[in-house]
Amino acid sequence: MRRIAPQFIEMNGDDAGNKFPHHDIDYTDWDKSIAIFGDSCSYGQYLNTGDRLHEILYSQWRRPVNNFGYPAEGNGHIFKKFLNAVTEHGLPLGVVVGYSSPWRIAYVENNFIESLGWWAEKWEDKTIGQTAAVNFLENCKDTLFEQNLDVIKAMRLMCKDTNYYEWTPFTGQDYYKDVYRLEWTDRASDNVHPGPETMKFLASKIREKFKL
Repeated sequence: MRRIAPQFIEMNGDDAGNKFPHHDIDYTDWDKSIAIFGDSCSYGQYLNTGDRLHEILYSQWRRPVNNFGYPAEGNGHIFKKFLNAVTEHGLPLGVVVGYSSPWRIAYVENNFIESLGWWAEKWEDKTIGQTAAVNFLENCKDTLFEQNLDVIKAMRLMCKDTNYYEWTPFTGQDYYKDVYRLEWTDRASDNVHPGPETMKFLASKIREKFKL
């Protein structure tokens, strides 16, 4: 029997009732496109339409830009989404990765992939698996951190034959010593995500690296 791959959850929301749908992905002209992977900062959470990274790059390049980023996801999600895309469609023209916190895992249960991080400790009625995953997050940080470094090494190797740019919004922690740490010059409407001018600056760094 052919295994059915687990699915990513359809939509998350915040405590204020805001919903965050996944960005549409279009594989048309995939080999001429740019693919973005990351968490809420890559997604463009709490930014106005037109201020998100994929929208800025598209307005400047006029080539397809797909944004796979999603709030609360970690580097395990990035790796899974990247593998799913390139296994089916091959490498795009360019890959942009905004590496997330190492303290998040892509947790699979009942054939769905969700994100578990510090917030999961507050969940009531956790399943046995979720409880074990939270304990792993708390007690196996060295193991988890090394797994994250392996993801970065693997992404670099797999993207060696295409344009590749990596960055992280986590500037206050020295998680990834050789990954570009994006300094924020402004903030989104929630005051905890990078703002439009910061994303414009990031887009300029990507364009400079890719030289497209």
